[in-house]
Amino acid sequence: MSSVWEIEDMPEFEPLREDAQADVCIVGGGIAGIWTAYLLSKAGKSVILLEADKLGRAATLYTTAFITQVIDTDLSDLVKMFGDEKAKLSWLAGREAIDQIEAVIQEEKVDCDFMRVPIHTYAKDDKELETLRDEESEVRRLGFNAGLLESPLKGFTNAGAMKMPGQAKYHPMKFLRGLIKAAEKNGVKFHEKAEAAELTPSAGGVHILTKSGRSVEAKDVVVATYEPFNNPKPTHFKKGMYVTYVYALEIPKDSLEVGLYEDNRNPYHYFRVDDEEDKQTMIVGGEDHRAELGFEEGKSFRALKEFIDDTFTGLKYKVSHKWQGGILEPSDGLPLIGEYAEHQYVAAAFSGNGMTYSAISGKILTDLIMDRGSKYKELYDPKRSLAGKPLLYKFRDYAEEFVGGAVKNLFK
Repeated sequence: MSSVWEIEDMPEFEPLREDAQADVCIVGGGIAGIWTAYLLSKAGKSVILLEADKLGRAATLYTTAFITQVIDTDLSDLVKMFGDEKAKLSWLAGREAIDQIEAVIQEEKVDCDFMRVPIHTYAKDDKELETLRDEESEVRRLGFNAGLLESPLKGFTNAGAMKMPGQAKYHPMKFLRGLIKAAEKNGVKFHEKAEAAELTPSAGGVHILTKSGRSVEAKDVVVATYEPFNNPKPTHFKKGMYVTYVYALEIPKDSLEVGLYEDNRNPYHYFRVDDEEDKQTMIVGGEDHRAELGFEEGKSFRALKEFIDDTFTGLKYKVSHKWQGGILEPSDGLPLIGEYAEHQYVAAAFSGNGMTYSAISGKILTDLIMDRGSKYKELYDPKRSLAGKPLLYKFRDYAEEFVGGAVKNLFK
């Protein structure tokens, strides 16, 4: 299993060799933790970041790097689950995050192939196109830019799509490398091979003990380990781990329009198309299932290949990479971002939107730690009670995904 995002010149850092102090300690060296470290350091906080292995070597390396305000739950369902105000707020958070990512790339001169592109949610048939017509109407009603394309998109089997401009893509590891360098200039202290073992309240705030026996004393701690390593009680029963499967393909030049794509099925499939000098590349993913089901990965990869062959009929392609990655799904469709205990914060359950939610969480956590307040605090509060209607809608989604994906593949 290898990722298309591997690069050779990632910075390396020493383990934590002596006890240390900082304003904030961040546990987890993926993109969410590094975003938070960068923003807190810009705000004047001293920051120590602890990573159990190597920076960016877990979920960040195995992303497909979509940067969208469109999340895994349809906007029309979000309205039914949470009402207009919260549904709109969740999409505004994504739009602001994309703008912030672009602004930081420009400010810090990060060379990471960032590009604004549309996302197309496409229909396989006329019935699905009608569903997308309703979704597009709801998107526009809440003030967002979308359009319905009622003729097939170029290069693959479809009946039309809802198109949203202004989304983005980049090379995630190149971006991470640039963000690390910028954070380091701001004074952030990074430590690799420094796995946190436990967090305990202390007179100074929080005491973070590592497995090597070294510790960090900090006023505040942020747990950004994708799945919270300490499994804080307020997050119990609010998340579940899924597995997704990905192929990276090389395809002929001008086969498809550059951009992001997802279908309207459950489980859904998704792909991004990038231009290179003499060819295009396409990253295709899907066939998600609950991690604890423990399916033979070969069946899921075969099912994904069948999807590719059925959807891109006649397309000549070469598989360059394939991998599987974890997706931590929130029980009610929204991530867990915020303070779960005094001076202890979490950023988790990003579903399939890790690139966007990492930027969102960095901004929210910085605002909360700096005591600025955040208009998103209540929306993503990890201590929130799970309401019946959101749970009902997401249970329906996960049940459809289980039957349509896991069960189908089990008998192949």
